[in-house]
Amino acid sequence: MHFGRGWVGRAVLLVGAGVGSGFSLWLFRRSGLTGLDQVANVVGAALSAAALLVALRSDRRRADPEVTVVPGDDLARSVADLWTREIDDRLLDTPEAIPVELALVGQPVSDHWRNIRSDGLDEPPDVFPDRDATEAVRTFLEGPDVRGRLVILGEPGSGKTALLIRVAVRMLRERARGGPIAVVLRLTSWTPADESFDEWTLRMLREDYGWIPRGAAGLPAEGLIYLLDALDEMPDQDRAEAVTVINHSHARIVVTSRMDEYLETFADGRRGVLASALVLSIPALAGGVVEKHLARALPPGRAADWSAALEENPGIALALDRPLWISLARDAYSSLNSDASPLELVPVTEPDGMRLLLLDRFVDVTYRSGSGRDGARRWLRRLARKLVRDDAHDIAWWGFADLCPSAFFGLVAAAVFAGLAGLLQAQTGAAVPSFLVAAVGVGTIFVVTAHGFNPGPAGPKVQIKWQSPDSAGTRIRRALSVAGRSRRPVRLAQLLGYATVSVAVCWAYADAPLAGLFPPSVGVVLTGVAAEFTTFWDSDAKIRDTTPRRTLVEGRQAAFTRVTVVGIAIAGLISAVLLGYLPASRVLPVAVEICLATVLIGLLQVAWGRYQLARVWLVVTGRLPFRIMEFLEDAHRRSVLRRAGGVYQFRHALLRDRMAGAVTRG
Repeated sequence: MHFGRGWVGRAVLLVGAGVGSGFSLWLFRRSGLTGLDQVANVVGAALSAAALLVALRSDRRRADPEVTVVPGDDLARSVADLWTREIDDRLLDTPEAIPVELALVGQPVSDHWRNIRSDGLDEPPDVFPDRDATEAVRTFLEGPDVRGRLVILGEPGSGKTALLIRVAVRMLRERARGGPIAVVLRLTSWTPADESFDEWTLRMLREDYGWIPRGAAGLPAEGLIYLLDALDEMPDQDRAEAVTVINHSHARIVVTSRMDEYLETFADGRRGVLASALVLSIPALAGGVVEKHLARALPPGRAADWSAALEENPGIALALDRPLWISLARDAYSSLNSDASPLELVPVTEPDGMRLLLLDRFVDVTYRSGSGRDGARRWLRRLARKLVRDDAHDIAWWGFADLCPSAFFGLVAAAVFAGLAGLLQAQTGAAVPSFLVAAVGVGTIFVVTAHGFNPGPAGPKVQIKWQSPDSAGTRIRRALSVAGRSRRPVRLAQLLGYATVSVAVCWAYADAPLAGLFPPSVGVVLTGVAAEFTTFWDSDAKIRDTTPRRTLVEGRQAAFTRVTVVGIAIAGLISAVLLGYLPASRVLPVAVEICLATVLIGLLQVAWGRYQLARVWLVVTGRLPFRIMEFLEDAHRRSVLRRAGGVYQFRHALLRDRMAGAVTRG
């Protein structure tokens, strides 16, 4: 764990910790107090010393004029690196890249020209002549005579997301230091009723790009250019609320959507149009463009088959009128080692039939080799069905716990508690009532670890929060106001579960159940102090290479760091109470057992631990392979999945729906 920013801060903390520990030890040995009085004095002295150090350091930092806000340049590099890799993986910026054109959509879909422009002219802005789509969007967003608000409409597979990615990378490559940062954000991850636009933005910057500001610093709204993807894939109510929020924003924004869903959003007339936004559409590709691209993109060994297929059935070129279909046809039929031939499209007369055949053939060809072909297709179908059922798009490793029965994690937790209870019974011969109390702990932990509790990942580093706009006194009072912090049912269940364990142990070993209430009471205070003055419960605040594999590694580091610290703290507090009644030789084995049990229970309450248990359940039931991450990475290399920050998605929603059996039209 990392505390402090320099050697001075570390030295002060080290000396302070040494003085506090020495003073606590002196009290412990010399005060003449016994039992809970002795423990309370020791803990109180340690807490007082820690609070004093943090208060002094916090006040000094708050008054330091040299404290600066974390710049956004790291964020810009992270966004550019992420999407540059995706462009390379998907061949979006090569000579074979599929062209995209833009067409102007006028009133009543667009706002008034004078509202779109900032110079007051009542005429459409001139952003299209002699420019490709990427350059046209970039020019519009950076134009001094417009407000920089844009809507791009297109049918499924028309290349809306790919266009946003190319725009973001081009703008970031040409960005001046300290300039605005173009970020691609997935609107499907936002529920406006649950979080504000700014809260969602900060969450997505952390999850997709691994960035959040340190301390109280934040990124100003004018520092971002929002490239908001897939408005049409939001639920109807969320989409309506999102449009209302965007209308009240003055930021530079690009929104992509399918045409029908966008028009339905404004059909009631109450919202009118997206304020100050120019609306563009991506038209279907002409047949000549399709033929030219296929002839150039495919190897010479396949060119003859394509020429014959297009000659026998000209409708093929009309069916492949969007970049998605061209890219699927290229991937399905371009390999010289594949038995598939584009000639199989000739007898198909309906465009939808051709497109569905391409979706099926793409997966067949992609997994044509290797003994795991059938298994891979079965696993992908299972993932697709779950996503469609949940109306979701993201495949995140911390979400695989949702594929397990709700009681699975609770039963594992109960088994750990039963083992601990049996061990204590064998060691002490304790009366049954003490372990009836432990049964309450089993039940409450069961509530926590079962259905409805699935935490996301957290970063591994722990830092002290030196900076804060509030005074040290306010922060201390907030840290100690644990009543307001413990109202969530999950947190209350956690507290009750660990409290019953403490009561059961103190009852079994010392016949002092009331003494068992002391450790959880101190634990609640320490939890509040840790939440206020450290990032122990927060995500990592340092920029990092955010990929699914990296978030998994950091999730493991975070899991072991936090559960080990919590386990040692709980075992230490209970042992401190037992030392007032038992010799140290008897307390040490109990402390080790409690620590191990707490660590095991803690792993069931963090994302990484639940993921590992989910892997066992899923492989035993044959639903997914044990090496889930390797399977997802392989699907990404085969272009079945795409990467969006720390999660994967199917290459396109149509592919997801087809694999789930939920689409019958292309």
